[in-house]
Amino acid sequence: LLGVPIPKRRLVHLRFGAANRDPEVFPDPGRLDPRRRNAGAHMAFSQGEHHCLGAPLARQEMKLAFEMLLERWDSIALSVPEQALEYVPSFTLRALRALPLRFRATH
Repeated sequence: LLGVPIPKRRLVHLRFGAANRDPEVFPDPGRLDPRRRNAGAHMAFSQGEHHCLGAPLARQEMKLAFEMLLERWDSIALSVPEQALEYVPSFTLRALRALPLRFRATH
């Protein structure tokens, strides 16, 4: 696999979460950028026959939640520098320990 020999009958664990961090697909893959030209190319809901049946509902819930937030707040920003964000150690997910935000109410 890409020049690495895999012995016969050895277990190979594929981690599709790493696909979301491929610098050939996502420039600066460690940075959250919802305006990225290919932001929808992530693997959050898997692909093909394994595509999550609940993906359309989850997307609709996210859309409604963001619409409600944006109606009530003029400004939403990180309250710490991006470099200060901490991630939970995990082989399968890339999850923040916390997302400290600063809000300014709509007048």
